[in-house]
Amino acid sequence: MRLPDAELAARARGDLLAAGSLIHRPPHPALSHVLRISAVEDALALGRLATLEDVLANG
Repeated sequence: MRLPDAELAARARGDLLAAGSLIHRPPHPALSHVLRISAVEDALALGRLATLEDVLANG
């Protein structure tokens, strides 16, 4: 998922990690605005990405 900027990506990643989601943010500065969410069955559970939805909606 490509986010508008690196700061928002860092915040979203931290929130998702705290919620127990498997998420990766590439270490390269040119990709610091990108998040990769692992698509294991639990990652697709209803409401699992509510944290990400909130970050995207409220910045």
